[in-house]
Amino acid sequence: MNTKIIAAAAVVVFAVFSFFCLRGNAPAMAADLTTKSTGTLAAAGMNAVSVGVNGRDVSLTGIVPTVDHKARAEELVSDIRGVRTVSNELQVGGASAPVAVAAASAAPVAVTPYEFRITKTPDAVTLKGLVPDNATRRQLLDQANRAFGSSQIQDEIELAPGAPSDWSRALTAVQSELSGYVQGDAYLSDQNVQVRGLVPADRDAATARLAAAIPEQYRADIELQAPAGQSVSDCQTELNTLLANNRINFAVNSASISSGSYALLDRLANVVRGCSSARIQILGHTDSQGAPDANAALSQRRAQSVVAYLIAAGIAGDQLVAEGFGETQPIGSNETREGRALNRRIEFNVLGIEK
Repeated sequence: MNTKIIAAAAVVVFAVFSFFCLRGNAPAMAADLTTKSTGTLAAAGMNAVSVGVNGRDVSLTGIVPTVDHKARAEELVSDIRGVRTVSNELQVGGASAPVAVAAASAAPVAVTPYEFRITKTPDAVTLKGLVPDNATRRQLLDQANRAFGSSQIQDEIELAPGAPSDWSRALTAVQSELSGYVQGDAYLSDQNVQVRGLVPADRDAATARLAAAIPEQYRADIELQAPAGQSVSDCQTELNTLLANNRINFAVNSASISSGSYALLDRLANVVRGCSSARIQILGHTDSQGAPDANAALSQRRAQSVVAYLIAAGIAGDQLVAEGFGETQPIGSNETREGRALNRRIEFNVLGIEK
C-alpha cells in the first residue's frame, strides 16, 4: 500500500514540475515558433503575412492575392514542428507580389499592370493572368472548352482587384477570334492588346474582325500571317483532326444544328477558307433507325444545313457540295447505341484543286 502511495505522489510531483518547466519555457517556445513561421513564409514570398503565436497555436493575418496563397500559407506553417493549430484569418484580394497592409481590414490593393495572356498551339491552350472574380474566370474557361474543342486547356488564372473597364469583354472577344487561328498569342496589359498569330487564310479579314471585336477604348496591336495556300492533303488532315474528337450535332430527327456545335463549325470554316482553291464535299450520314428513304433525306438536309452555315460564315457557295448517304456507309455497328452514335455524323471530303 505504501509503495503505491509513494508512486502516485511521485507522478504528481513530476507533473507539477513539468507544468512549471513548460510554463517557464512558453515565451521561448512562442518566440521560436514566431521566428520559424515568419521565416518560412518569407522564403515563400509572403512577407506581408503577420504571425501571432499563443503557446503552440499560430494565427495568420493580412492580405494575400489568391485562395491558393492562403491555403499554402496555412500548409507551410502547419508543417513546422511544434505548431499545434493554425488559425487562418488571411484575406484574399491583393497583388501577385507581397502586399504590405496596415491591418487585416485594409482595402485590397489594385494590381498594375493588370495582365493576361492567351497562348494557342495546335495541341493546347494556356490561359494565364488576372481576372477580377470567379464569374469571369468561369466564363473564360467555359468559352475555352467550347471554342478549342479537344485542345488541352491549361488554367493559370488568378483573381485580383483592379481590372480595367470591359476587361471580361476584351478577353472573351480575343479568345473567340484566337480559337480560329492555327496558332497564336494574345497579351493584354491594362487597356493594351497585342496579338500575333497564324490564321488559315485571309489575314486582312481576320485582322479586321479582331479589331472590331476589341472594345474601342483598348489600343490594339495586331500582326497576323496566313499561308500562301494549302495542299489538298493539308486541308484534309486539318479537317479530319478537328472532326476526330468533335461532332456536329443536330436536334433529334431534325436538320437543325445544335448551338453547341457552332464553335466547331467556325473552326471548320477557318480551315475551309485556307483551302479556297478546293471543292469540298459535306457528307451526311445516319444510323439505321427508321426507314432508309427517310434516313437518306435526313442526311441530305443535315449536310445542306452545314453548307448553309459555312456560306453564312463567308465561304463561297460554289466551293461546297452537300451529299446525304443515309444509313448506307456505317462505320460502327447499328446493333449498339455506341455504334449508332458513330454512324450519325458529318464528314468533310476535299475533292481537289480547281484548275
